Amino acid sequence: MPVLCFPEPDALRRALATGVVPLAITRGAASAGRDAQGRIWLRPEVPLSRDLVTMLTRFGVRVLGSSASEMLQPISCWQQLIPLTPYVGPTPRPLMLEIPISEMPQIIGQLRRFAPQRIGFRWVEPDAEMGWLLVERLPEFLLGRLHDRLTPVRIFHEQVPDVWVPLNQAHPLANQLSPPDDAVLVLERSDRWRTIPRGPFLPATSDPLPLPARKPPLRDHPAPLRMQHPLRLIPTTATSSPEFWVIDCADQHHLHAMADSMEEWTLSRLNFAWSARPDGGWRLLLRLRVPRQPLVWLPESGQGFTGLLKLPNVFVPSGMRLTPILRRDVIRSLLGVDQVRTIWLMPTTEGGFRIESIPTQAFQPILSHVRYSLPPVRSHAISESGTAFLDDLPFFQRVEQPATRSRWSPATAPQTAVTTESGRVTLPESPAPAIPPAPPRFWERFARMFSRLTTPPAIGDRSTNQPADRQSESELPPPTLTESISTFVSRKKTDSGSVEAFVEPDRLSDLASRRQLLETRFLESLEQFDPQKMLEFWPELAAMYGRSNLAGDSAVCWLNALWEQSQLTHLWAWGWLQAESRQVRGVVERDARTRGRNLAETPSIRTWMEAVPNPARARSIAAYLVWISLIESQPDELSELLPAIQRYLDQHENWLPIRAVWLTRMAMMRLTRGDLLSLARTRDRLMHRLKKHGFSLDLDVPSFLRFASRGVSDRYTDVRDWMMRIREPIRRWIHETSQPRATGANPELPNHASHLQRFGLDPDLHATRAFTDLILAWGLARLGEHNACNALRQQARQLLHKDDRVHSLLYFAFDFRIQQVQEGKTNSGPLPMDLLHRILELPDEERYKVDKLREHSRILEPVERIDAYRAAMTRHYADPTPMLATLRHLPDTLDSQTLTDNATQLLDRCHSPESAAVLPQVLQAILELLPRISEGLALRALRLVESAVERLDGSATLQIRLLERAISAAIAMGQSGRLPEFNRHLLRLFRYPRRDLETEEFQALNWLMLRSLRRTAQLAECERLMQTLEPWITRNLPLPQLRQQSGDLWPITLRSLLVLTTGWFAQKQDDAAMQVLDLTRELLLLNQSLEGLDQTWLAIHYVTALSQAPIRVALGRLDDLFQRLRNTQLIGTTNTHYTLPTLMFVETVVRSIVNEDFNLGPTVRRWLDEDEYRVRRRMDRDVWAAIREFDLRETTSESPLGN
Repeated sequence: MPVLCFPEPDALRRALATGVVPLAITRGAASAGRDAQGRIWLRPEVPLSRDLVTMLTRFGVRVLGSSASEMLQPISCWQQLIPLTPYVGPTPRPLMLEIPISEMPQIIGQLRRFAPQRIGFRWVEPDAEMGWLLVERLPEFLLGRLHDRLTPVRIFHEQVPDVWVPLNQAHPLANQLSPPDDAVLVLERSDRWRTIPRGPFLPATSDPLPLPARKPPLRDHPAPLRMQHPLRLIPTTATSSPEFWVIDCADQHHLHAMADSMEEWTLSRLNFAWSARPDGGWRLLLRLRVPRQPLVWLPESGQGFTGLLKLPNVFVPSGMRLTPILRRDVIRSLLGVDQVRTIWLMPTTEGGFRIESIPTQAFQPILSHVRYSLPPVRSHAISESGTAFLDDLPFFQRVEQPATRSRWSPATAPQTAVTTESGRVTLPESPAPAIPPAPPRFWERFARMFSRLTTPPAIGDRSTNQPADRQSESELPPPTLTESISTFVSRKKTDSGSVEAFVEPDRLSDLASRRQLLETRFLESLEQFDPQKMLEFWPELAAMYGRSNLAGDSAVCWLNALWEQSQLTHLWAWGWLQAESRQVRGVVERDARTRGRNLAETPSIRTWMEAVPNPARARSIAAYLVWISLIESQPDELSELLPAIQRYLDQHENWLPIRAVWLTRMAMMRLTRGDLLSLARTRDRLMHRLKKHGFSLDLDVPSFLRFASRGVSDRYTDVRDWMMRIREPIRRWIHETSQPRATGANPELPNHASHLQRFGLDPDLHATRAFTDLILAWGLARLGEHNACNALRQQARQLLHKDDRVHSLLYFAFDFRIQQVQEGKTNSGPLPMDLLHRILELPDEERYKVDKLREHSRILEPVERIDAYRAAMTRHYADPTPMLATLRHLPDTLDSQTLTDNATQLLDRCHSPESAAVLPQVLQAILELLPRISEGLALRALRLVESAVERLDGSATLQIRLLERAISAAIAMGQSGRLPEFNRHLLRLFRYPRRDLETEEFQALNWLMLRSLRRTAQLAECERLMQTLEPWITRNLPLPQLRQQSGDLWPITLRSLLVLTTGWFAQKQDDAAMQVLDLTRELLLLNQSLEGLDQTWLAIHYVTALSQAPIRVALGRLDDLFQRLRNTQLIGTTNTHYTLPTLMFVETVVRSIVNEDFNLGPTVRRWLDEDEYRVRRRMDRDVWAAIREFDLRETTSESPLGN
């Protein structure tokens, strides 16, 4: 039988897809093989007609003799030669899991727990060791867990009936496959197909699974022998972060350099010890204080180790495991594990290892040995190298005549100093003329130059000024990777000779007005959504933000401008790089000064990659990669640095905007000539990111669009300007309210200097100011003002006592929440586990002061509720039943899985009649721990709230507490559909006597419900509540008569009336709301008849009500408060570390104006939805274009037919 030679697999695919060869022939058995050139040799079992052979030759097929018969192997059909391709489309259903029989019960248990559904099972064959599970869906986290097992589970989906292929793969000609009638076809991979007898899938119920029926053969076994199996270290595919490091170093300089390059937050999580090497010298040992909490920072050298089988003090090298696998008790016995020594297995040759250990007590916290100090004061002398560096940077000044610009240079500048041979600068003896203004820094001048090239002189004038002839960038020598951005900017500007370069900046007021006008025009153009008009606006906005020193917004606009271009240009990529690098420029300058080098010698790209990772550096490196891929000549060192850049960007992909991730991946394609698989995977990750989160308002959207819901950014602009200037009025208010103390204590004394602070009678002024700065920093971070936010964080850190554990932990908690906002993450999760462990280890008094602020601060704990007294009560009081004891200790369980398991057991026990009465307490405790429990358990608890409230029919207080937690949990989880149900239960509470409802908790519940209904636009439910609440509070009396009848209880009545203002503003009854606000202001500021807690709580309620008022009215009244509010509460049990009422008031002020009402307007939201669709299409289009380019490049000249 002749042999057919196909030049490539694609030729065979085209022949089968076009139906040239009949299915009766292709589905039959044949013999086939591949040679070294990738050609396919196929010998069919049936003869082919002459016409069929002629048609095959048109596909480049050659008919040969039987010379290649020795390389042929039997195949079931011709389609078996076609390789599998990646699957593109929605998640397939159902899925089939092939699992070893021994692991079947465990995996069924996980499926029941994490993805409740109907599960079917069957054994593959009676004598096989594998079984099949049939499921409808698999959560992504469970899918990853199955892939990470030591024995990976194979997952298939049914592409066509009775044909199963691996997940994420597909057969191009699956519709041509025809398995036997009594079997199913399983395509394990392209070269391995299996035919399994058909059989039914049985339901996997809770009953024991029946084992496959088989009879083991009877054999005569020899007598047992004692066999010796030495333990060895072998590589493993399981990945886990290192928890222990062994670093060889000769002295302590290595440790000093390491500590100098690490953040304090990272240092606080590490312990260190010194160990002697067997061959002499010393080794540095690093260990995480809390295991299984990976670090972002990793040592550059040394061996990393991970924990072994959760044994507390035993470590094995990362990427390796012990073989054979033994139980923990066996390993503990073999290695001599105890609690007093830390053991690690140092690898040797051929899988061997050496057991080394050190006393656990030898480890000490690194942070306890670090002392921070200010640098010595230096004289303002300019060295010779510094003046030479300035000489190479020309700049231009704007003069009064618009057509004339005078150039500044060292030659034309007045001579005011001379440089001696020693490098010092001395003044001349004769008086010198005035020194001209110092030239702006290089990145500021370049931004101004760049704005001149991309923006017209005035917004209304569309004419552009043509720059003078200058050398193109392609003619410049390429930058080296050891050359800093500043050096290349200097060289580029020196070589360019542009006369349109650097000018004096416009006045800030002019810039602000022009920027606001440009933003207005942009927002007005969103109605038409013309991409071409967007392309005109983005570079103008970018240049304007650059000149206004808003580097973050400038970078986002340059990125959008670059994205909208049909053909990317290096000029706009350079603008993006300059805007991003300005946000890390200070770090590069400081590093250069610290090491005594010139700024021009600082290797910026390498410095950014070697420094502690942060979002600004990651975005700068991404911008650099895009820009360097667009210039004509790349530096020679680029090829060796590309793998490191790619790893860095892949590791920190979540810090990058969606567009930046895709542009960097396309840039890598241009530089490396293609990696289609990596490009497709990036597309899939970004598609999933868009589907799950959409655009990140902090990363992908300029700030003026984020806050454009009320007009043209008016509210955002007013709030931002107010937040930028309110710090000093707040500090003056704190000082003035603390000044007139009857005790005579001086509030300006250093922290802890006043003896009365120990008794709560005198406030801690410095620490209170520091925490106020952190609260303001959080508000500025939400507004996108990261530079001002970071400056406040640093100033607060300097005011707090570094050795005080309460101050340190609270600072790290605020810093974590601020970092979440800056990274665009939701501010609803728990605090870091390491921080929570450190809080649990505090003594009772210090823990109380930390938990007290967590209890009252919705910045630190936005969802979880903390009881500051619970720790002391748990320690000193016993619970009557074990169930209540477990419930009380539930918040101290930090492990999320253990916490979920314990809470689930408590809920299950509540179904029994003897424990049903505890159900409301269990639900309240579970909902208070919402951020740390699983979503399924939280939903289950929400479903049980209705029945639990009915069981509390005799207690209004318990119902109020449970409803408050249920409403907060529903809003946090996006379950707003349950609010009408909770509103009905709230309305039933009005049946109780008034004395049971006139409490702070009931006021807070009504306020929470009204704000939640308004946020979710459920105005009908809001009106239902107002119809009952308003007459209950006002008693159907006008305000003057109600005030007279209330008497001494008027402040309490006012607090209730302030609750109604939320509903009145929602119903557009502004006059009634403003009347209540005026009465409250009169009592707070004019009469000043209240003192202490009454004054403080009324002020807090007043500020909360102002959050619903028009923004300019609210800001004006808040300014009035900080000027005239007095007699607030200053006495408290936390005064040794902070004044709690003051912080509560300031946080309420910040959260009232930087609230959830800063949302997207309908026009901006519609534009974002359309833009997201365009981004998806762009990524798909780029992927298919790359595939076509790859196919065109790989197509050989032997194939006469095209695709």
